[in-house]
Amino acid sequence: MITFNEQHYNNSCCALYIADLLNRRIQNWPKNALEGVTGASSNDGEPGSNNASLDRPYGLRVDKKTKIVYVVNLMNNKIQRWKHGETEGDTIAGGNGMFIISFIFSHQ
Repeated sequence: MITFNEQHYNNSCCALYIADLLNRRIQNWPKNALEGVTGASSNDGEPGSNNASLDRPYGLRVDKKTKIVYVVNLMNNKIQRWKHGETEGDTIAGGNGMFIISFIFSHQ
């Protein structure tokens, strides 16, 4: 069950991606699906700061061609890139304090 949807992304042909804030995961809902598929997530459902964990995924974007998901990992103050089919992401920005919060507010 999605507890708090902060942002979603519709790739307009095949799927809806949802940042499920409180469950610490990104859900992918393929077209006509009855349930979502967890893409990026904290495997144990608990917050964490390593590359396999999300703590309040706040926003996302999906590259249509590569299916790479870019996630704002809010409480870890970083942006992570999750490649299709991978079990952990890699940090591409932030991870050092207030970077992400500043980035979000300056780009809304």
